[in-house]
Amino acid sequence: MEDQKYRKSPRLLNEFEQIVAAVDKHKGINGPFFKEVWPALRDTGKFFDISAQESALFALILASSGEEPVSAGVIAKRINCNYIQFLKYMESFENLEKKGLIRPYSGNDTFESPSRNFNPIYVIPMDVITAVREGRKYRYEDCESPVTAKDRALKALKERETCNARQPVNSPGTASRSSTPDLLNNLDQIKQLVEKHGLGPEFFNSAKEDLDAVCGVLKVTPVQAALFALLLEKSGAPEACLSGIAQALHCGKIQALRYSGDLEALELKHLIVAFDTEDDNIFSSRPSFLKKRQSQDSCTYIVPRDVFLALEAGREYHYAIYRGLSPEEFFTAADRILSAFSKRELSSKQFLSEIKYLFSGNPDIMFVQKIKSCNFSFTLDMALLYFCASLVEDNNETLRFSHIRFLFGRRNSQEAKRSFMNGKNDLFTSELIEHVCDNGLADTDEYRLTNKARDSFLEDLDLKENKNIKGNNIIHSGSIAEKQLYYPPKVSVQIDELGRLLQEEHFSAIVKRLRESNMKTGFACLFSGSPGTGKTETAYQIARATGRDIFFVDISETKSMWFGESEKKIKSLFTRYNGMVKQAKLAPILLFNEADAILGKRQEIGAERRGPAQTENTIQNILLQEIENLDGGILIATTNMADNFDAAFERRFLYKIKFEKPDLEAKTAIWKNILSQQEDNEMDLSVLAGRFDFSGGQIENVARKATVASLIRGKALSSADITALCEEEQPGRETHHIGFV
Repeated sequence: MEDQKYRKSPRLLNEFEQIVAAVDKHKGINGPFFKEVWPALRDTGKFFDISAQESALFALILASSGEEPVSAGVIAKRINCNYIQFLKYMESFENLEKKGLIRPYSGNDTFESPSRNFNPIYVIPMDVITAVREGRKYRYEDCESPVTAKDRALKALKERETCNARQPVNSPGTASRSSTPDLLNNLDQIKQLVEKHGLGPEFFNSAKEDLDAVCGVLKVTPVQAALFALLLEKSGAPEACLSGIAQALHCGKIQALRYSGDLEALELKHLIVAFDTEDDNIFSSRPSFLKKRQSQDSCTYIVPRDVFLALEAGREYHYAIYRGLSPEEFFTAADRILSAFSKRELSSKQFLSEIKYLFSGNPDIMFVQKIKSCNFSFTLDMALLYFCASLVEDNNETLRFSHIRFLFGRRNSQEAKRSFMNGKNDLFTSELIEHVCDNGLADTDEYRLTNKARDSFLEDLDLKENKNIKGNNIIHSGSIAEKQLYYPPKVSVQIDELGRLLQEEHFSAIVKRLRESNMKTGFACLFSGSPGTGKTETAYQIARATGRDIFFVDISETKSMWFGESEKKIKSLFTRYNGMVKQAKLAPILLFNEADAILGKRQEIGAERRGPAQTENTIQNILLQEIENLDGGILIATTNMADNFDAAFERRFLYKIKFEKPDLEAKTAIWKNILSQQEDNEMDLSVLAGRFDFSGGQIENVARKATVASLIRGKALSSADITALCEEEQPGRETHHIGFV
């Protein structure tokens, strides 16, 4: 019945309007305000099952934003309270969020955050606004309760405790609660008294009780408590600096320098974070801690969000220890900080403070040393950190731009995306990031660390043992089915010898011996022969038998229609493969299938074909050079036209195996193996093998057709049926279809 009281009535909206008008009239949520609009607060609170204070805050958000997001700072100004006083209302905001009446704003413009360090932004869901307009209750009990900002932050803090297993710390969520429940009021009183009296005897006498409460919780001196109260109110604002402190204390800047040691003590406790003023727009340039140590004169101070949460709960603040981490622990911490920032659990300056602590506490980590020697923008520094952390933590070798979009913000994301797609930013020009190649084709929206980046920035990590080769064109040896192949005696001997060479116990010893003798350690093999003779399948079976994965490349697909792109693809293809050789426990096989497209004789460059011929010749020259420089790698190229090979290519292939059509004995064995379920008992397979000069692939085609026909007919085919299928397969003969009209 309560629901019907408001339905199709403006009463609910009128009462919210009365509440807002009373707030503006009395300049805040105070005694006179509650007295004037208590009936409206009571009715709206009962209607939505919220407190009178929560009803007032909801009315203000509704009036200030409508369907648009509004920051808590805007509400604070409207109720005429300072920053410290406003923190007392955060629990009410969280309750409204839990009931689904408001939700955190999740826009992706990361860098348009307010200057204040702890200023959540809220928006009222459209279905809530509709319910208010229609005068009906908003039912949220069937929805999952959202995780509040505080819950997310506390969860992140708890996760961060594991960053240093040797020095575990307590999370603010688990610290013992202070006996002083109104710590924020103490800090507010200290701020007002210090601004009135400065740091003189009168201040310390007047603020003794409040100073004792704050010092007991935060474990700081009275002077440090006073400075902290000043910075808490001005956190992140331009006045939160030494000059601003001097002004608040009614003294000169030189006199204020006497408190430098107290400010440093607050920094060591991580209660404040100092940033150079040039870092105000932290993502437009490199922060100073990655270039040089800033002077205290130019510092602006912020209070980390975690400290605010601890103060709101009246707890002592404990910070996660990032100092002295191992390389693995360093990237674990980095991954968690980046993840929290991507989920908007950290503001821009909070994120920067966490990265600052992480980097300054671990100067011996190779990534930290190398990144300081670079001259990238901070966003590219963090993008590179994200690539490294994803590889180390999640074994994620490839990333898309969508994974790192949060680092660039809405305004700059499109320009940044183009720079990644075109390969035109400092990470690409420094050869630290590359496009992923699939069958020789570059995927311009998928990226990976180059081998150079791994060797340089991850030098203090052993990635060889725990990194598996990934990609759509990777064929893992364990996924290759065993298949019986038949060869003429000469070919069989060559293949057996190659298979023994590629067994790891032989291959590693041979590579070592060749390297000691200053000889080339790469092995290039050429499989030539007419179609269907088993070239590609032989490469597969060698890979299966030796436990080596295959990096499969359809080389004809690398010949791009755009001039100059094919050469880049060939180079990036070998760059990726060389990286695989260094990472994998067993060197994979680089399989160039149907390589006729680029292994033919180089062309004369005439006026009419200057462009195409020059491009193809350039590709061939690059390929010749890469095969020559193959270091500990294995290349197998298959071709149907070995007679058309350029002589320079012939010299590059150490093993050359010419696949011929099987002899009578081999063909008989093949027929027997694949037609064992089809032919009748009277079928003479040797006659069939002698009559039709088929390759193994052609024999398999006949067998597949026979299988289809037998399934349709419901019985095995006769000798005549098999013979008819062979005649179909033989080129130049008139075909007679079996079982089809």
